[in-house]
Amino acid sequence: MESWLNNQWEELDAPSAEKFVEDSIRTLNQTARYFKEKDLPSILKIAEQVKVTLDEFRPKVPLMVALRK
Repeated sequence: MESWLNNQWEELDAPSAEKFVEDSIRTLNQTARYFKEKDLPSILKIAEQVKVTLDEFRPKVPLMVALRK
């Protein structure tokens, strides 16, 4: 996410970023469920923190894709 926000605009691969964010959120939802079922609260907390970061970035993705087109 850092590189998508700070690298050269011409180098941005917005569709790839969009796919990464969507896939990552889906994966984090699954892993968070697993950690919750296995009663691993410390690892669950980390997964939830990463998901919050992705959720904060997610609204920027459609604009990024639209502007790159």
